[in-house]
Amino acid sequence: MPVRPRLPANKTPWSLKWIALAIVIFIVPYTWLTLHYRKPEPAYEPAAEAARRAAEAAKWEKVGARFELPADGAAAPPVSGPAAIVLNAPVHLPEGLRDALGSAPTLPAEITTVDAPAGCAPDAACVINFTCALAAADARLTGATVYHEGSQLFVLPLVAPMAEGTRASSADTVARVTLPAGALKPGRYTVVIAATARAKQWTLEVK
Repeated sequence: MPVRPRLPANKTPWSLKWIALAIVIFIVPYTWLTLHYRKPEPAYEPAAEAARRAAEAAKWEKVGARFELPADGAAAPPVSGPAAIVLNAPVHLPEGLRDALGSAPTLPAEITTVDAPAGCAPDAACVINFTCALAAADARLTGATVYHEGSQLFVLPLVAPMAEGTRASSADTVARVTLPAGALKPGRYTVVIAATARAKQWTLEVK
């Protein structure tokens, strides 16, 4: 059995007061540095948060747009002028727009194609053609609402269930939205057609 080495006769353990002093010497500077350089976190204020969200929602204005569905199976007439370059867009709606709506709209699953102009005059109507895929065969496109805030323009296609026992005749629905003359002031806008899985966006210049 191994024998433990004995401590030297003159080796004494630390006194508790020195241990306590060492802890105090470490803790006091550490606490001061932590409190001095830590960024204070603002307290959560429900009333202030509600007011902020209400103010953001108030910025969104509904644009009076005309919605049309061409005859079943027919293509919408092409828009005039140079076509916009259309890209995929994030599918989430801005917080302020969600609050302005009050409840989440029922949107199509995908926006499959978009035919829209890259620009238009302020005193001219702006026509947007698009096709969308619905999430269910017994759903139909019933309309579209348009909301505007700053340089953002959101087109929300609205989906509703069809009468029981009926089904859509085609996978994609063709639609046309027309923004009336004078609806937009001169400027550059990001236009988004919303959907749950694949939305589309492009830049529209009004001048």
